[in-house]
Amino acid sequence: MSPACPACGHAGCRTVAYADGEICLCPDCRLQWSRVAWRGDCFVPTDNLRYLDPDSLGNAASYPPYTRFFQRLAAVAQASGPLRILDIGSGGGGFVAECLRRGHDARGVEADESLRSMQPPGVLERVRFSRVEDVADLGGPYHCITFWDSFEHMEGAFALLGRLAPALEPGGVFYLRVNNSRETFNFLSLAMLGLCPPVGRRLLRGCFNLPHHAWNFSRRAMELLLNRHGFRVLSASFDETPASRLTASPAFALAIRAVYALNALLGTGKVGNYFVVPAGALPEVSRRATTNS
Repeated sequence: MSPACPACGHAGCRTVAYADGEICLCPDCRLQWSRVAWRGDCFVPTDNLRYLDPDSLGNAASYPPYTRFFQRLAAVAQASGPLRILDIGSGGGGFVAECLRRGHDARGVEADESLRSMQPPGVLERVRFSRVEDVADLGGPYHCITFWDSFEHMEGAFALLGRLAPALEPGGVFYLRVNNSRETFNFLSLAMLGLCPPVGRRLLRGCFNLPHHAWNFSRRAMELLLNRHGFRVLSASFDETPASRLTASPAFALAIRAVYALNALLGTGKVGNYFVVPAGALPEVSRRATTNS
């Protein structure tokens, strides 16, 4: 039976089946989600270890996604002092290390034990290696709880926000950096499903990152899913992961930058950045994060 979209409720969504699962496509809100028999506790494929390596950031102090994040919360830090941050799915520890370098109090939770050896100096003792669902005491309260490229790996991601919300400072915010389904490579994948299905299937699988990802979001789908779970979007923006972090190959990096240029023409990007709060009144920390755009 064709599934209904968990975001907008559209009935009879398309499915694309693979040996290890299927990708479901909503033609209305453009949500993409997967159904797999088993995803496992290692959420990141081993062929993407370059992305997890903190050295791939280059100069983390000028890494564009980090600088934009800290600029957005600058007013909060100015009013409250050093930020208290919890990073969910902290990977190789690069973001926690950059928080510490900037003088903030940051901690992480990471499910993949194999990443212990990748943690930068001073970070290992700040990371809990466990599924976040199994951590009884998350500490806090935190000004911000972040998901850097981890939210889309979690089937129960939206329910998890409800569990984590009490660990936020009153007025605190969530930050979700996730894949965006409305971008050039995804458009090409969907077009090729009609023009040349075998090629389209391969492209879609790679674009979605099956079986490691559970979701690929459009902005509308993200907003609908958050609203269903008692949250709302303060702001959303779209950008790219620097190509140098994805590959050491100059030729492949050039191809990635070409796709990024097309995204720029379309006013989109491969990555969505969402600042999110529980639905209701806009408390102080959230207000400052909203006005410092």
